[in-house]
Amino acid sequence: MKKRNLILIGLIFSNSLLFAGQKAYLNSDQKVFLNANSKKVIGKIDTATPVEVLGTKGDFKKIKVSGWAAYGFENVLFKDVGKRVFYLVLNDNKTKKPQVHDKKTDTYDTQWKNVSYTLWIKKGSLAKSIDSVYAKGKELFANRCGACHAAPELEHYTVNQWPSIIKSMKPRAGLTDADMQYVVKYVQAHGK
Repeated sequence: MKKRNLILIGLIFSNSLLFAGQKAYLNSDQKVFLNANSKKVIGKIDTATPVEVLGTKGDFKKIKVSGWAAYGFENVLFKDVGKRVFYLVLNDNKTKKPQVHDKKTDTYDTQWKNVSYTLWIKKGSLAKSIDSVYAKGKELFANRCGACHAAPELEHYTVNQWPSIIKSMKPRAGLTDADMQYVVKYVQAHGK
């Protein structure tokens, strides 16, 4: 009886560490929290954002998210300097200070910081593979964006142009807000 209970406890513990120390991807937009006990939402993390999973507590996963932020606007993280692929938007700059890893200046003399935050999200919002997240966007793009006209080549538009193009077509394509996020993240991943 004791051996069976120990095995059961081991299975539960190992299952709770699913993704621990691994890279994972958000399979949909999620609210972020300062800690696992907080009910106050401090921001939003976007679909397809890569994160490092640090642990689990109750219904929450502790994650580390890294990206680039313009100087003075460290509460908004992007995938890369000057590319508007959103990763994280915190409600303000005062909630939590980021860890700064690097700095650079772009061609417009804008100063950028490579930063990371350790935050909490609800369990069940992560995928092991970015391909599984992009698959839905790819399917929607093929079926909805090619229904009335030929879908444009993904490299035809820049990463920064795609969101407004998809947003303008959203009503005609019958996309929900969640659908739009999947399509935007997919086309941005393949845009120029």
